[in-house]
Amino acid sequence: MADTRETGGVREVKSAARTVELLETLGSFDGPATLRQLAERMDVPRSSLYALLQTLVGRGWVRTDTTGSLYAIGIRALLAGTGYIDADPRLALVLPHLDALAEKLGETLHFARLDGADVVYL
Repeated sequence: MADTRETGGVREVKSAARTVELLETLGSFDGPATLRQLAERMDVPRSSLYALLQTLVGRGWVRTDTTGSLYAIGIRALLAGTGYIDADPRLALVLPHLDALAEKLGETLHFARLDGADVVYL
């Protein structure tokens, strides 16, 4: 992981940055990942990563398989994501019209927005 950097005039908190990087890395795998895979992809020591993973498992942000050797995004990440959707004021404006149009056309419609070069469906 990169060294602490300036972000908008405020120094980045290394532990918070590592936590976010871990969650983003977990999300980039097609399925669960091992500690070794995560450590290699993030280029961090397994011992440091293990302690962070255990904290996130305990709080529901990361889940493990029955053996405790495979890690994946946990339910708390989903709940945080739905909180984002619930707080987007555009959805409250768009959804009634989108639902009416879908009913009229007999089609499934989606609402999306751009996030940089990515399309995010809400």
